[in-house]
Amino acid sequence: FAPQELSNTVWSYASMLLQDGTLLDAIALAAEDRIRAFSAQDIANTTWAYAKLHITDLRLLDAMSSYAMSILSEFDQQGLSNMLWACAEIGYQNMPLCDAIASAAVRRIDEFEMQGPANSAWRPSTL
Repeated sequence: FAPQELSNTVWSYASMLLQDGTLLDAIALAAEDRIRAFSAQDIANTTWAYAKLHITDLRLLDAMSSYAMSILSEFDQQGLSNMLWACAEIGYQNMPLCDAIASAAVRRIDEFEMQGPANSAWRPSTL
């Protein structure tokens, strides 16, 4: 499967609050193997989906976070907000990632709708 297909699948399951451990484990492994092919949106959506389902896969989170930092300029405001929300939701304390997202958000604050900065400011305070 392509990264977008993996991301869309896990996002769909999370949107319906469905958990299939076997499927989600397989998607996590496939995502780790294909991480460099993921777009910023694929990373944000996948990270959001696992957090929405309260699944903490540290290998996947570390891979997603590491790659996200290398392509942070490609994230839109929704992706930046979703990444922060996901980290806070599952208690993933990756301060270099949070700091990099905060810096990216400040540089692009004029692109944010009001909900984005509110989410971005509120969620790190829960870490």
